[in-house]
Amino acid sequence: MRRLIALAVAVLVTVTPSLTAAPAVAAAPVFSNQDVGLGGPDQIPDPAGKPIRIEVSWWGVQDRPELAYDFARYDPAIERAHAAGMKILLLVTYSPPWASGGHGAADGLDHWFPLPEWDDEWAAFVTALTRRYAGKVYAYEIWNEPNHAAFGNYGDGSDLARRTRYWEVVRLSNARIKAECADCTVLAGGSAAGTRPANQPAVPATVPNPNSPAAWLTWAYANGFGDDFDAVAHHPYPIWHQRQGPAQSDCARPDRVLFGPRYQPGAAPCGQLAALRKVLVDNGDAGKKIWGTEWGYPTASGLGTNHPSLELIRDFDVEGVHMWRELDYAGPLFLYQYRDWAACTDANQDPECHYGIVHRDGTPKEPRYSELVNKVANHMPAGLTTGQSIRKLSAMRSPNGRFYLWMQADGNLVLYDSSNGRALWSVTNTGGRRLLNQPDGNLVLYKNPDGPVAVWDTKTWTAGASTLRLQDDGNLVLYRNATGKAIWASNTVVR
Repeated sequence: MRRLIALAVAVLVTVTPSLTAAPAVAAAPVFSNQDVGLGGPDQIPDPAGKPIRIEVSWWGVQDRPELAYDFARYDPAIERAHAAGMKILLLVTYSPPWASGGHGAADGLDHWFPLPEWDDEWAAFVTALTRRYAGKVYAYEIWNEPNHAAFGNYGDGSDLARRTRYWEVVRLSNARIKAECADCTVLAGGSAAGTRPANQPAVPATVPNPNSPAAWLTWAYANGFGDDFDAVAHHPYPIWHQRQGPAQSDCARPDRVLFGPRYQPGAAPCGQLAALRKVLVDNGDAGKKIWGTEWGYPTASGLGTNHPSLELIRDFDVEGVHMWRELDYAGPLFLYQYRDWAACTDANQDPECHYGIVHRDGTPKEPRYSELVNKVANHMPAGLTTGQSIRKLSAMRSPNGRFYLWMQADGNLVLYDSSNGRALWSVTNTGGRRLLNQPDGNLVLYKNPDGPVAVWDTKTWTAGASTLRLQDDGNLVLYRNATGKAIWASNTVVR
């Protein structure tokens, strides 16, 4: 994702760069597809064990070649995350203008890979970085969206020049990181949708994108770079401006979809996530995981009323986490922004300003915030008080953990006995998306989050405030608060 804010460069002390000896390190943490990073230790509940992605830029560390490394702007975030017990992915990025032919000096936004004559300096920076954060960082992502021309340009700007130089930088970085930390995981890949610089011919709409993530990974294997990384970095953003979510599919043109359905052996991939998996499998590297190192949805843009609603974005968020965790070939998933950009105003129509799950002032964007936090934490309530609800791909769970009421992806509301997988009760074929316990005492199933339509209810609208409980005996019961008496039940007691 493009960064709007130009890099602020600190004044550094003129000293020759030096490297310190690596201290003893603890065992590397285990990353998995169940790990979903939403924010930093001062932002999310129970941060211990959660993943976090932190960027360190060579330009931000060494503004001029004669200056010493200065990590002062990066140390606090890494120290806080480590102290909180978080699992850190370090994003290693951009060359200073002096190492990239002067590019980016004007506005800080035109990023080029380092020129080959500065390879030793890039390597020294990577070594210093790895040593400095030894015992705190065990995963490194090499560059941000290198297949996006604004972030990864080189030479004449051709596809070949850019790919070649990027994978050379990956090889160099991997060697230096592994020399200091054999257990560290190195991520690489063209993680964005992929673009060409302005001096190159536009790719016709009828032709597959030669800078897609799968195209860059295919090229890496074909040209001998398959052993220079441990996992693939990918950004499974949706085509949000078309109101599309993570399940969007395009089997004819998988380069157009960054998330999409899971990989099926023998079948054509219907999105880049599946296409990347196919490249790994076809090259005998099925053990490598695909990490979703950026992902999310803006909540505002210039689309006005055509922009997806918070209700729909909430559905896409939860669906994305649910789908990701079902992929055994995936690694962690990271939300792009926890908070909206502080430098923007609420009225700014640039979507980059609005990817947070909280506003600039820290107030949550509901229902997106609570539903996503609950999904990531696998929180499933045993009851719904007045005004509470469960939405698509969320569930209630009985206190003993045996019974589940699922609002399924297919719109069916189903009560299951997990001891045998049997469905005890259901409301089907309605397209349901939200079960709401209303203030009038009526339990109502709605469809279409942008314009709710009731498709089922308990017809208890005269009862007043009530509480829905999923009991340990498997019965789903709605109790009137004023009397404590049951006013509706699924009648599914399991003896």
